[in-house]
Amino acid sequence: MIFGYARVSSNEQNLDRQLKELEAYGCEDIIVEKQSGVMARPEFENLLKYIRKNDVVVCHDLTRFGRSQIHILQVIQELREKQAGLVTLKERIDTREDNPYSDLIVSIFSATAEFERKMIKERQREGIEIAKNKGAYKGGRKRYHSGATGKEKVIYDEVIRLLHQQESVMNIHRRTGLSRNTIYNIKHNKNINRP
Repeated sequence: MIFGYARVSSNEQNLDRQLKELEAYGCEDIIVEKQSGVMARPEFENLLKYIRKNDVVVCHDLTRFGRSQIHILQVIQELREKQAGLVTLKERIDTREDNPYSDLIVSIFSATAEFERKMIKERQREGIEIAKNKGAYKGGRKRYHSGATGKEKVIYDEVIRLLHQQESVMNIHRRTGLSRNTIYNIKHNKNINRP
């Protein structure tokens, strides 16, 4: 199935141009969202849950998908894992084809996303170092672990259960609201490996 995804950041913005492009492309079902890229996008998240092998997601441009290059790359990787395609009309990316141009754009996104991740870590490290020098750094409290109590223990147990059922980290993130890094840490600490 060919899904279209159209998004604008506010109610004042108009979706007509995106909708016409998606209809002209032949999208069978068009999901519409008026939501800032920095906010949760429930319609898009629901679309990703229902994408199956050989489905295609079409949008005007890559920025419709995510808040950052890291997030956009995660969406591309999730679609690839599901053996689904991605088409962007502006950049002319089509991941279904053996297309060197699409591969180049995705490679550039991968490289810049990795650079973005490293810069975030570097800024965090610098911030922690400054806080330590001021005597203000106490370290983060680990919330989700086997000795947790209350809601945090319930969420931790659910993550463990889903990991043992071979659920993807992205699906667990959607179901529990925990960050992917937290889920990866739990998975690593419990030495749970997917086949």
